[in-house]
Amino acid sequence: MPLEAEFWSSVEYAGFGHALARELTQCGLAAQHRYQLTQSTYWAARGGMARLKLRAAAYGLYPLRLARHVRRSRQVAVVCTNTFYAPSMARRAAPAHGPVTPWALDLAPDVLVLAGKVRAGSFTERTLRRVVGWTLQHANANVFLGERLRRFAEARFGDSAGHGDSRGGGRDVVSQPGAGGESRPAARPLLRQFRANA
Repeated sequence: MPLEAEFWSSVEYAGFGHALARELTQCGLAAQHRYQLTQSTYWAARGGMARLKLRAAAYGLYPLRLARHVRRSRQVAVVCTNTFYAPSMARRAAPAHGPVTPWALDLAPDVLVLAGKVRAGSFTERTLRRVVGWTLQHANANVFLGERLRRFAEARFGDSAGHGDSRGGGRDVVSQPGAGGESRPAARPLLRQFRANA
C-alpha cells in the first residue's frame, strides 16, 4: 500500500496545490490537495456578509473539519499555516505521534503584527507566538517556504523549529525537530522525509 499524504489549506491553492500533489504522486507518494474553500469562491466573495461567511468557513469550519479528519486518518497531514492555528489543532487532534507536518508559507503572529492587526508585545501576540512555537516544536517535521523563512522560524522559536536546509530561495525546506539537517530541495527527498515520519 503506497504512503498517502494530504496537503491541507483553508483556501485552494489552484496555482500550485494540485500540481504539487501530481508531482509527489508521480514520485510514489499518493498525494491530494484538500481545502475548505475553492479559490474561485474566495475571490468571488463581495460585500460584508459574503466576507463574513468566508471568514467563518476559513477560521471556524475548516480547522474543525481538519481536526476531525486527522483524528481518524492514517495519512500524513501536511497542514498549511493559512489558517495559522490549523496545524496546532491538527497536531492536538491526531493520535499519539500521528503524522502531522506544518507547511509554513508565513508565520503568525509576525505577519499579523506587520499587517497592523496585532500590536507587538501585546497579550494576543505573545499567545499566538506560544501556539505557533508549540506547533513547530511538536511536529513530526516542518516544511518551510525557503531557507529564509526557516532561519526566521529558528530565530523566533528555537532550533527545534527547523533543521533542514536548502540551496535557493524559493524551495521548500523540510526539517525534522531534533534531527540533523541535510539539503532537501526536491520532491524525492521530500518523499523520503514523509516515509521517515509516517
